[in-house]
Amino acid sequence: MSLLVTTTVNNVKVFNVTPGKGIPAFLSKQERKNMQEAPTNKQRIDVLQDLTFPTLTTKARFSNDCQYFAACGCYPPMLRLYDLGNTGLKVQRNTDSEIVDFHFLSDDYQLMALVETDRNLEFHNKGGKLYKMRIPRPPRCSTFDCHTPQLIVGGVGGQLYRVDLQEGRFRTSWNTPSLSRKLISSDAFGVNALAYSPETCLTFAADGHSLSTYDARTKGGIVSSIALENEGTAVAVDKTGLQIAAGTSESDVILYDIRSSHPLHQFTHHSDLPIKEIHFHTSYSTHTLISADSRSIRMFRPDENIASTTSKSKLFCVIEPDVTINSFTVFPESGLLMVPCEDMVINTFYVPELGPSPVFAAFLDDLAADMSTNALTSSYEGLYFVTKEDLEKVGLDLVADSSLCIPYMHGFYIDKALYDKAKLANTSLNAPAPQSAPETAPERTPIGTRKRVIQGKDSGRTTQSSVQEKRRAEDHVRDLFGAD
Repeated sequence: MSLLVTTTVNNVKVFNVTPGKGIPAFLSKQERKNMQEAPTNKQRIDVLQDLTFPTLTTKARFSNDCQYFAACGCYPPMLRLYDLGNTGLKVQRNTDSEIVDFHFLSDDYQLMALVETDRNLEFHNKGGKLYKMRIPRPPRCSTFDCHTPQLIVGGVGGQLYRVDLQEGRFRTSWNTPSLSRKLISSDAFGVNALAYSPETCLTFAADGHSLSTYDARTKGGIVSSIALENEGTAVAVDKTGLQIAAGTSESDVILYDIRSSHPLHQFTHHSDLPIKEIHFHTSYSTHTLISADSRSIRMFRPDENIASTTSKSKLFCVIEPDVTINSFTVFPESGLLMVPCEDMVINTFYVPELGPSPVFAAFLDDLAADMSTNALTSSYEGLYFVTKEDLEKVGLDLVADSSLCIPYMHGFYIDKALYDKAKLANTSLNAPAPQSAPETAPERTPIGTRKRVIQGKDSGRTTQSSVQEKRRAEDHVRDLFGAD
């Protein structure tokens, strides 16, 4: 059992602890058993058992008491709940349509809300589905106000729908900042992301043109609005409720203080892909801003002493999975990331410098410590990286196109033993001859006294001796390599 080091940026190690390949549900019982007993599956690391979905996963969250983990995916659309204490699947809930978002309404899994693509809101208790209702427009995002309590849903159009969970009815909807009615009525415009701060009791919404702040204690709801240069696609608020991060469709992440309309920091993913998820993470008394697009997850540690609109935040770490990212979630005060993606298996990564391993996966710290010394060299310890010129120097240029050399970038990977033998053989052949007495320069003969006919040398003997030397050299090389 081993961990795989995926990347090291700024000497920060990222360990890929994804549970290997998923087993398709359509296989027969015997075929599934054979895949489970395969050597590659026996050596894999399972942070949680059965962390697979039939096709893909879209969203994941940890419960407020950090005892449960839930993820939704398709196809068929479903929600799976995992018990972290037993590190296994607890319950699976199937739905009629795909789940856009979900929330834990209680500290554990006993009350949950599911937002679905067909405009349905489902409320579940520990026994199953409890109630179902519809909203006027297709949803895109949601957030849970635990103080009111109310579920706020945003989607197509210029309104935020509020569901009073105590009275079981709709409250007056909140309107987005005034724009042209033609734009608001179109299906392209809508609220793309929502976030709620329990400390300040404020709700933050990102739409196509602005980052807005709402307060349920005021009439009309909206408190302030900041114009964005590009479409807002993600939003998050830190634990203090004083800092907001907004992601845009052009891979930019902008950090604001709620007391000012001027950004504190602005940095980019340099991918021109929309930001899908933003998260404020605190561990080891260090604050980290984590953002993700469909290609990579980037972690930044802003310098609080510098306020600038340029990229003054330090890039802490980068994670680039081999699949398309849909979202991510981080276990509180730890270095474990769960990444729902376009894959059957939820990708799992562990960053020791981001935080310690959680209680249910405490073994990750020991495995990471064992891998810290040899993780980077274990895959290439028996190979040399050489160029074409290096092969020519040792006489192996003829095997450059064979299976003995693995092409990579501007050179080749070659077996160490083979290269060392060839180098030794070439050194013995090109060893300098014993030094003899220095030769004196031939005396120049006056032009008038030179012989008109110069006798030729015996070239036949010289050619024959050189051929014999080459044959002896070839026999010597064959003896070194053990060739027949």
